[in-house]
Amino acid sequence: MQTTDERRAVGARRLQHGVVISLLALAACATPRERIADKLIASGLPPSQARCVADRMVNELSGAQLRRVAAAAKPGRYGRLTLGEFVSRLQTVSDDPQIARTLTGAGINCVVLG
Repeated sequence: MQTTDERRAVGARRLQHGVVISLLALAACATPRERIADKLIASGLPPSQARCVADRMVNELSGAQLRRVAAAAKPGRYGRLTLGEFVSRLQTVSDDPQIARTLTGAGINCVVLG
């Protein structure tokens, strides 16, 4: 037979496991915008620019195009980049003009207009 303290300890462990599982499930539900922004940040873009650009990209590019951008945005691949440098590097792995136009337009909007 368990004591009150033992029952509380078991209950606390179950609660901890439930919290961990919930947090893992929540992390798996990142939006496309968050995933793209994280990839851009990891590739060297400043966080505020990456989030701004990601907002526009998810609204204007298809899923396949977003996957191409994510593939080009390898963590630590290029070091710290400006948005212009990232667009140039992206053009070496993708010849999709809509991706370049969207990134360039987003860059102008995000950098110049804030």
